[in-house]
Amino acid sequence: MIIDQLVARLASPAALIVWGLLGAYGAIEAFLRLLRGIPKLYYWCLYKWRNRHIAKDFYYKSREASYRIYPDGKTFLYLRKETVVALKDNFSEVPFSFRWTGEGTVEASISSGFTMVDAPRIRGQARERKLIHLDNAINKGEECSYTVTVKCGCDRKQPEPFLGTSASHRIDQLAMRLVFPLENLPRRVSSTIQDRDGHELDRRAVEDVDLITGEYRIDVKRPDAHTIYQMEWEY
Repeated sequence: MIIDQLVARLASPAALIVWGLLGAYGAIEAFLRLLRGIPKLYYWCLYKWRNRHIAKDFYYKSREASYRIYPDGKTFLYLRKETVVALKDNFSEVPFSFRWTGEGTVEASISSGFTMVDAPRIRGQARERKLIHLDNAINKGEECSYTVTVKCGCDRKQPEPFLGTSASHRIDQLAMRLVFPLENLPRRVSSTIQDRDGHELDRRAVEDVDLITGEYRIDVKRPDAHTIYQMEWEY
């Protein structure tokens, strides 16, 4: 008897309205939870799935590659400023490489708190390979920043007219800068994107130019791993 009365009350028009409102509230709450989960899904798709093939020990929060040509036409300065974030505990080593296409002296140094040593060459590659050792290891989620300076003196063959960079790790923000002497500005500066085999995927003129300092600059947000980003110039 009591159960029958309870069932009848739960099935009454007023009770059905209440249940409908509660159901609508539940649907809205579920929809809001779905909206709150979209940023996490976006992050997973953008970084986890899109970069599933890259190394997972660290990533570059930022990289700035700068190349300055001195007025004498024989001195060249390459600077690379990087901030890396560890993805594992006791992280203490970052690979580094560069390629100097001219002939002459090469002097490489790094900011204090870090040591740079030679790494084994890879057959068929002309790049100089180094290992950057952190004096104090960092743990997962921590970051560190350093600047590598490469000063080149050309006394024979002039270097090729380009500045390029690529990485096998994720990079969040990439900046590339070319600085020319004001008395010898290039006629044209272009930025190109190439795949790992050197096939050109995109080319466009560099529009970010400061004619007071002679600087040409490009900024790339979340560049693709294993892709070559390059600046080229013509006189």
